[in-house]
Amino acid sequence: QVGLIWCLSLILSVGLAGCGGGSGGKGVTATPSPSPGAIGSAGGTVSGAGALSTVSLAVPPNALSTSVTFTIQAGTDVSSTGYIPAGPAVQIGPEGTQFASPSAVTIPVIVPANRTINDIVVFKRSDANQTVTTLVPISRDAVNSTVTVNVSSLSTFQGQVTIPDAARSTMAVGASSATANTSISVTVTVLDTNNQPIPGA
Repeated sequence: QVGLIWCLSLILSVGLAGCGGGSGGKGVTATPSPSPGAIGSAGGTVSGAGALSTVSLAVPPNALSTSVTFTIQAGTDVSSTGYIPAGPAVQIGPEGTQFASPSAVTIPVIVPANRTINDIVVFKRSDANQTVTTLVPISRDAVNSTVTVNVSSLSTFQGQVTIPDAARSTMAVGASSATANTSISVTVTVLDTNNQPIPGA
């Protein structure tokens, strides 16, 4: 009797498994989700996590011919004479991935004192040969403290601002001489390494 009950249970289980949901009683085959960070020829967006949650890579359709699994992680500071970092370095890989059309990289920035987000540019360093390229943001978000640049390949990215250049900066005194109870005006113009004034510096 126990054997008969077991057989009937087995038949019922097999029969129910063969009856799928949906109209007509056809079985439904689940489609697996793409791997996290994977983008193919259809395009798409991947984002960072944790401290890098505001980092993203947006790839347009047909910029890639095959599916690529991208990674987003903290990088090492990008250094260049006359500039200081304005936010964390972000490494987006695979290193050297090429896009057939421009893709958008968004990274977080930290605006230094006496500067604005409009002063920030983005350095892109090829980690393979250490070549540094300066990218001008296509958009700046002061509310969320991010900037976005167009790229044709991937590597390490970091926001940067110029630093004051003493050789270019000037100080002008309003009077040739001063005596007691005489006021004079002094005008100091602080310029950066690109010969641009730094307001409030």
